[in-house]
Amino acid sequence: MTRELAGRRFQPGRDRDIEDALSGNDPKVLNEWAFYYFNTDQYEEAIECWLKISEIDAGFPAVHFNLGSAFLRVGLVPEALREFGLAAERDPGDPEIAYQTAISLNLLDRNDEALDALARAVALKADYADAHLLRGSILAKMGPESGRWPAAADAFEMYLRCQPDADNADALGEFIERLRSGG
Repeated sequence: MTRELAGRRFQPGRDRDIEDALSGNDPKVLNEWAFYYFNTDQYEEAIECWLKISEIDAGFPAVHFNLGSAFLRVGLVPEALREFGLAAERDPGDPEIAYQTAISLNLLDRNDEALDALARAVALKADYADAHLLRGSILAKMGPESGRWPAAADAFEMYLRCQPDADNADALGEFIERLRSGG
């Protein structure tokens, strides 16, 4: 299958694809290659392209967010967190950056910081269903001794308000009842 990116034709899977991409200095072309690699689960190649973009033009739109997303996909959580931090400095009003930061912090068991990031995400977008769901999950996993189960139930209820047709609505409703009853 031949594909065209930025006016150039290439065949995915050729040995020289990544070398061809990295030999140029046009951030837009590199970004197209990076998205191609990312969307075909070739995360290391996407990372190489986005790293090169950040060397050429650190202010290139969304380069740090994209790098963070790719690092997260390959399990490089501290690196992802660093990139999401750089993305947040450039665009503090983006709720997705705060949400991805929370995912990274949660993976590092930095629960209170993850909850702070989720608070920023929902402050920026009140109906951010996934942020409410993750918040409820983090609060619930902290256990009844934390005293946060009522807040977990509230977060799950907010998720269901945002996603009334969610596939997990019935099971989540039962879980909310368990959280409210203390176990």
